Amino acid sequence: MKVSVLRLPLVCGTGAPGNFGLIDKWAKRNVPLPFGFADNRRSLISVDALVSVLVDACEDLQLHLGLNLLTETMPLSTKQIIAQLSYRYGMHPNLLPIPKIVMKLLLTAIGKKRMYEQLFDDLLFISSIKVPHCDASSFFDAGNRLRQV
Repeated sequence: MKVSVLRLPLVCGTGAPGNFGLIDKWAKRNVPLPFGFADNRRSLISVDALVSVLVDACEDLQLHLGLNLLTETMPLSTKQIIAQLSYRYGMHPNLLPIPKIVMKLLLTAIGKKRMYEQLFDDLLFISSIKVPHCDASSFFDAGNRLRQV
């Protein structure tokens, strides 16, 4: 049996599920968030680019056999993602400069070490599939240059 496996980074876009949906909800509410020192790097893929790859894979079942990593844009930190979403919603990001070690200790103490890893650690991919140029960064500010945080 031949199998295709797609390993996804953070999927971003309107209605994106998972961690991005949660981060998007936080940004819309503009509540103070402890990511002022979150200088990690995360690979991203837009929903549009992901759909394009999935359609191609369905049309040609031999196209992406095996394990495939997907990413399409420059990596961003959790801090940058929240800031860009805040700007997109016309707000200034409300990021508290809490040291990462404090967040790691707090989240580990309450049994949420994996949450710390997802929000504060790096996750960088090198794409093994040519991903259509949809540029996930354009989601944040309608194609304008990403703002410095």
